[in-house]
Amino acid sequence: MGVPAGDVQRLEPGGAVIGPDTAAPRGPPAHLLRDAGFPERMRVDVELHPGTVRRAVDLPAEATGLDLVRALGLAPDAHLLVREGTPIPEDEALRDGERIRVVAVVSGG
Repeated sequence: MGVPAGDVQRLEPGGAVIGPDTAAPRGPPAHLLRDAGFPERMRVDVELHPGTVRRAVDLPAEATGLDLVRALGLAPDAHLLVREGTPIPEDEALRDGERIRVVAVVSGG
């Protein structure tokens, strides 16, 4: 279930989606674009926390977690990346179509 690039959605408690239809088409498959000479790209579905905002981000095919954080305009040292409930390092390669949770980290003393 993808979200068109640039579209932002908010989730209500219980998971109700507010905003554009999340079943929007994702565009041509990557192999057709590659065969046509277009640069390889991927789309990652992102959940930003706190606030639970969802959006899709288009990245180069070889993008890492750090590339994702930078594409979102966030500070890398203030956010954790989580894939399927497990934190991942910023140099971890991302995969087309996966969902990554980006969690803001707050510390104090």
